[in-house]
Amino acid sequence: MKWNKRCKRYSDEEKEQARQAFLRGETPNEIAEWLGCSSRIVHVWAKKKDWYDQLAGRRQIASNLESQLAKLSTGTMSTSRARRISLLSNSLKRLRTVAPPPKPKPQKPIIKQSMSLELLEKMLAPEYGLYSYQKAFLQSEARFIKVLKARQTGYSYGCLAPKALLRAVAGRNQLIVSASEYQSQLVLGYVQTHMERLGIVADEVNNKGVVINGTSIIALPANFRTIQGNPGDVILDEFAWLHRPKRVWSAIVPSITQVGGTVTVCSTPFVPGNMFWEIITEHKGKFANFESHKLTIHDAIEQGMPLPGGLAELRSLFDSESWSMLYECQWAEDGSALLSWDLLHELANATETRFWDEPIYVGVDVGRTNDRFAIACVGEENDKFRLLHLELHKNLSFAGQRQVLESLFERYHVRRMEIDRTGLGMQLSEEVVNAHSGVAIGRHFTRQVKERLALNLLKLCEDKRLSLYNDSVLLTQLHAIKKKATASGITYDAQRDETGHADGFWALALAVDGLSRVSEKNVSIEVW
Repeated sequence: MKWNKRCKRYSDEEKEQARQAFLRGETPNEIAEWLGCSSRIVHVWAKKKDWYDQLAGRRQIASNLESQLAKLSTGTMSTSRARRISLLSNSLKRLRTVAPPPKPKPQKPIIKQSMSLELLEKMLAPEYGLYSYQKAFLQSEARFIKVLKARQTGYSYGCLAPKALLRAVAGRNQLIVSASEYQSQLVLGYVQTHMERLGIVADEVNNKGVVINGTSIIALPANFRTIQGNPGDVILDEFAWLHRPKRVWSAIVPSITQVGGTVTVCSTPFVPGNMFWEIITEHKGKFANFESHKLTIHDAIEQGMPLPGGLAELRSLFDSESWSMLYECQWAEDGSALLSWDLLHELANATETRFWDEPIYVGVDVGRTNDRFAIACVGEENDKFRLLHLELHKNLSFAGQRQVLESLFERYHVRRMEIDRTGLGMQLSEEVVNAHSGVAIGRHFTRQVKERLALNLLKLCEDKRLSLYNDSVLLTQLHAIKKKATASGITYDAQRDETGHADGFWALALAVDGLSRVSEKNVSIEVW
C-alpha cells in the first residue's frame, strides 16, 4: 500500500479485532491481509498500544501454569490436589487457545565458513559454467585471501561477485571497495547477474548496493574519509591501483572486528613497494596468514578460459613491460618510461566525470584502423588541471568522429580544441577548424611539435599540476611512451601496434599544450 495524504481511518472495533488476532498469534502481515491495510499500520498499533508486552505476558502466564501443574503432578495425589490440577488444566487449555506458543523462527541457511552451501553447490555444477580456478576460489574456507591476477580473466565475475553473494545469503554484510566507482558498480552488476541466474530476489536495489533478506552488499568509494562505520566482510578489488591504499586499508579493514569478518584483497600488480606488493610478497614477515592465489593469463587459459584470437594476437597489442605486468603478474618497471608508474600512481587521485560547467581543453588524436581515435577532455580548477575523461574509439568512421567532436561543443564550453592534422587527420581537422574558428586548432605532428607536447605534459605531471583518474587502460596508455638514447640525444617513442601508438597519451598532450612552460632542450620525439 502506498502512503498518501488521505489514508483510511479504522474504527476502534476494527483495531480491537486486530489486537485480539495479534494476541492469538497472527502476524502483522496476516492481520493486514484480512483487514485491508499495510502491515506497517499494524506494526504501529502494536508498538503504540503495547500489544507485544501483552502477548509476552500471556505467554509468561502459560509458562507459570505449566510449572504449577508439574509440581502438583508429583507426590501423593489427594482430592483437593486433583481438583486443583483440573482447574489449572482447564485454564491452561483456554489460555492456549488465545495465546498459542510463538511460531518457530525460520532456520538459517546451512553455512560452512559463512557461506551458503546450497548456493555453492549450484555454482559448482558444470552447467553453471565457472572455470576451475573460479571454483577453487569459491570453495576456499580461508578467512584471509590475497590474489595476484592477470587482467580480464573473469575474477570479478566468477570469484568476487559470487563469493560476496554466498556470504550475503548466509547473513553476512559485504563491503566492496574498488579502484574506481565504475569498477565497484561493475562488481555489483555481476552480483545481480548471479542473483538472476539463481532466482534470488533482492529486498532492495540501488546504486550503492543490494539488500538480500536484510543483509547488504555495498559498493563503497575508495575514499578513506567516507568508508568507515559499516561492519561486514571486506573485499578490496584492484587494490594495487587505489590511491593511498594504506589509508583505505586502515579505514575499511576494522569493519571485520565485531563480526569476525573476512578480508579478500585482489589486484593486478602495479608499483613495486606499495601496500599490495607488501601483502603479496609478505614483506617483513607480515600477511603470511593470508591464503595466496596467483593467476596469469597462461594459467587461466590452461584452466578453461577461452581467448578469442589467441594469445599471440593479444600479446602483440602491448609492449613487453605492460604485458608482463598486466598479464603475467610481474612487478614491471625498468625506468625507460617517460611517465613512470610511480608518478602516474601519485597523480591518479581524481575521478572520471562527463559533467563539467567550466571551460575545458580538448585534445584529439585522429585514427581510423591501426590507430585509435582518441579524445582527452581536461578541466581547470585552482590553477591546476584535471583529466575529466579519455575516449578511445577503434574503426570509427570519419563521419562518426565528426559527430563525436560536435557533441563535445554541444555538451561543454570548449575553450580550445587541438586536433592532429597529420595524414588521415587533415580533412577532419580542416572541417572542425572551419566550423569552430578561433577555438579549434590543427596541429601537424613534426618531431619538434611532439617534443614540445611530450615535455610539456611531463612538466605538468612532475609539478603535480595535472590530476588523473584511476583507470588501468588510461594509465597504460600514458605509460607507453619510452625514453631511448640515440646518437643525437634522448628520444621518446611508443611502439606502434594494433592499438596504435599511445593515442591516449598524444590526445592528452594536445589538450594540455602550452599549459606549462618547457625550456628548449636537445631532445626529439619520434614514433616507430
